[in-house]
Formats: sequence, structure tokens, C-alpha cells
Amino acid sequence: MRAQRIVSGSVVGLFAFAALVYSCGSYGNAKASLPLHRPVQSVLVREGRLFVVSDQGELLALENSSTSLKSIGKFEGNLIDVLGDKACFAIRNLVYVTDLKKGTIVASQVLDSRSTKACFVGGDRLAIPKGSSIQILEVATGKIIQTIELRENEKAPAMTVVGCMVRGNSLYVTTAGTRSGLITIDISTNKVVDNIPIKMDFGVTDLQIHNDKALLLSHYHIGYGAWGHRASFVDLKTREVTNVKMPTEMSRDFAGPGMQRGSHVALGSDGRFFIVSPTGVFQYDTHGKLVGSALPKTEGTILTVWNRRAVIASKESLDMVPLSVQSARSE
Repeated sequence: MRAQRIVSGSVVGLFAFAALVYSCGSYGNAKASLPLHRPVQSVLVREGRLFVVSDQGELLALENSSTSLKSIGKFEGNLIDVLGDKACFAIRNLVYVTDLKKGTIVASQVLDSRSTKACFVGGDRLAIPKGSSIQILEVATGKIIQTIELRENEKAPAMTVVGCMVRGNSLYVTTAGTRSGLITIDISTNKVVDNIPIKMDFGVTDLQIHNDKALLLSHYHIGYGAWGHRASFVDLKTREVTNVKMPTEMSRDFAGPGMQRGSHVALGSDGRFFIVSPTGVFQYDTHGKLVGSALPKTEGTILTVWNRRAVIASKESLDMVPLSVQSARSE
């Protein structure tokens, strides 16, 4: 397909089953601050890189070893996923893939309804949720090359795909509805190899996977104007699902502000799980147990966890604040 020129780049300035004892310690490097010229709209961590989107659609990137934000350009829509030099954005019911080096749109797809969830399956394909199925978009041609139906037949319980993530050779798909859960697809065959039922009234808001463990964050309706968070810890080998304790600070969000503005699961570089919300950063161990708060009280808007530090937006800077995590030792 003919490429569209949209932007040019520039640069601007865990544990044994014996008794466990947790000890605190610094997790990240020293605090650092980077200047911000515009308010932050969203952030995304992919492949060890931190991507920041401003309120005017400017995409900035920060590498592990870098001390400055690199401006990639301005893009319309919500940043959904990044893999290598490709990035996926969504504008209402349009999903498009752009080449970040060339600044060109290389593929796009108009969907039946609004979508904010899609994920790369290698550098040449994109998985897009559609109803009870996953569509595979070939980036080179911009065409749907396969549709993977997740219901066994028309009489199977209703489900809706609400998110996806690739880890290794597996595509993990989260579903909501009568049969909500976590589905595993072998990306070499595009066949469903597992379907773990998980109770999620309104589907998953975020998911992270490390080795054979997964932590999922969802939400549910308590009553008029009141919403609550629910988290599930999944052992992908045994298929055991555990409802984990939520931090007191996140026990209830009225009108769902936390769920709409950034509550998500983050994965530390060493495999630690964190739940990040506007009220704090909370550590979980490798058995899904809530360890405690990992971030001292601080000012600013908590965005995510990256490079072993909390990323916090203040009025004129992006601050990297070391986390205070707890390690376990057996007695």
C-alpha cells in the first residue's frame, strides 16, 4: 500500500514456601528529573523503553541508558502498542500502524466498533479484538489474513475479547462476558491451547505476565456511582486462579476515576509485579500476595513503573523516583 507521510523525527531536550520475612531496600537508581514542555496524556512501557504522549499528541521516547527524551513526532489517537520501529495507534474505530523511523502509516484497519486494545504479533502482524474473535492484520498489506474464533460453537457462552498480549510464542487474550477468562493461543499455529475461566464482570483493565505467572486487574460495579477494583493471580502451569488482596487505598473508586485514569499492572525489570494507581504503587510477590506500598508519599501524578523507578509527572518535569520494595527470605 502507498505510505502516508505523517511526521518527521527530531530530538528535544518471589519465594520459597517456608516462612517469609520481608526486608525493605532501594529498588531503582537515584531520583532523576527530565523537563516537560507539555502535560502528559499517557505512557507506555515496551521493550525496556518508556514512551510518553503529550496532551498535543507528541510522542517521546526514553531509552534505559538515556538522560533525555527523544521526540519522535506528533500522532493522532491513543498509543496502544510498540514493537521495534512500529507503533500502533487507535482513533475511535480506526487502528493504524506507523513506522516510527520513516514517519509513515504502513497499515490501517477500520473496525466495527471503537477499540483501544490491540497488540503486535511479531513485527509483521497485529492482533485486533473483534467481538468473540481475534483478527490478524498483516502489516505489509494492511489486510486481515485470519480470524481466530474463540467460541467453540454458536451455543457456547457469550464472550467479548477485551485485550491481548504476546509473551514468547503465546498470544494471551482476555475476555469478558458469561465466560470471561484468559485464553492462550499458540502463535505458530493460531490455535487455542488453553482457556482459564476467571470471574471478571467488566473485563480486564490490564494484564502482565512473567514466566508462568500472570496478574490481571479488573473492575466491578458496586452500586450507583461506585466502582471497585479486583485483581486475579494466575498460575499458567497449574491453571490455579487466586483472588488477591487489593490495597486499602484502592478498595473503592467512586465514579471509577482510578480505572479511567491510569490504574494498571506494571512489571519490574526483575519480574516483580506492581499495581499502579493514582493513589500509589503497590508490590506483589510471585505468589500473588500483596507485600505493601513501594512508593513513599510524593507529589505529582503517578504514571507507571519503569527502570525500577516510579514515573511521576509534575507541573514542569517527569520525575523518576526510586521504589522502596521488600525482598523475601525464608526462615
